[in-house]
Amino acid sequence: MVVREEYVEFMTHILQQHDSRKRRFYLTGQPGIGKSVGTCFFLFWLLASGQSVFLMPETDAVYYFSETGVQRVSGHGTHTDNLDVKAAVKSSWVLIDVDPGKSPGATDWYPRPWLKSCAAVVWTSPPRHERFRRFRKHWYASVWYMKPWMREEIMLAINVGKLDSAEVWARYRLSGPVARSLFSDLERSFYTELDNIIRLSFARGLFDFATSQQHFDEEYSPSMYLVRPQESWDENEVFCVRRTPAYDFASTHIAARVVELIALYSLNFQEWLAIAIDRPATRGAAGKLVERILYRVLVSGSDNPLGLGGRLSDLALIGEAPNFILGAGTTLPPTPLYLLPESYSAALDAIIVTDTVLWLVQSAASDQHSFQRQNHPRDP
Repeated sequence: MVVREEYVEFMTHILQQHDSRKRRFYLTGQPGIGKSVGTCFFLFWLLASGQSVFLMPETDAVYYFSETGVQRVSGHGTHTDNLDVKAAVKSSWVLIDVDPGKSPGATDWYPRPWLKSCAAVVWTSPPRHERFRRFRKHWYASVWYMKPWMREEIMLAINVGKLDSAEVWARYRLSGPVARSLFSDLERSFYTELDNIIRLSFARGLFDFATSQQHFDEEYSPSMYLVRPQESWDENEVFCVRRTPAYDFASTHIAARVVELIALYSLNFQEWLAIAIDRPATRGAAGKLVERILYRVLVSGSDNPLGLGGRLSDLALIGEAPNFILGAGTTLPPTPLYLLPESYSAALDAIIVTDTVLWLVQSAASDQHSFQRQNHPRDP
């Protein structure tokens, strides 16, 4: 088992909450990212420190770990009359690892009230807004979104497990940084159903799943998208906002296939792109889409890949990146705009303008490159 830094960071954070009422978390993230493995790590950590734990790996199973061993406790009822169990819960942690489709009745399942007096609770589950809403309302819980796997973690897993490096990285390029698809058998349906999933997203609106909780629970496809915590800036440093999700395409391959199908069906997608850029939650997905469009431009020689209007003879930006203003006499056509420089030696490859965001675009030969980001002053 690879102990991700994510697991250590989360446990460190929850242990710093001295009030037990703040030790209630809905730990979520991309399906297959390693939340269940994280539950095992949390269990080992707590037992090694002498902490008693109630573990719920399924809806109909509750195991009590203490210094005397392991006992199975009935978890079917909404209440328990066992005074010993009631007393044990007050001083114990509760770890819940119940996923839809994994346990009988999990879709509508909810933790039993008799567990509510526990010292701390961690519920690992896919990102289902309705489930978290109830958990927050009745247990006063907080949400914590896990990061996808980093390249360094994948390399470590390859070395520890003596895995075929070429095979793992091929899967990474195809399906993204998700442990289940990287280190287990990649479902055949991924290859055969991807185009159908993309076409269905076109019918719904490419980023419509991110517009509301109901749409997300009904339309989010983990085969196509990747959920992660949003990033923000503080004094020129980036940090994760763990309670707020952001969405990206799961891989460059998927983003490229989306662009290919958009071109194949001659779809008018400018509105999708403008909306995605304007929303912090979908800006990463929009960025990956723009990268693939720019790549097609380099291959095809098109001079307006996004089909967006507007031509400027001169565009003046005055000031520094965090607080720039448009120069006098600069009038913008209706947005969104995709602006190209006249000179191929310009510092920027393109400028994308919407009503609330201005993007300064630099493309690279590889999709694996590092860069520094600066936020527009109106960018939350």
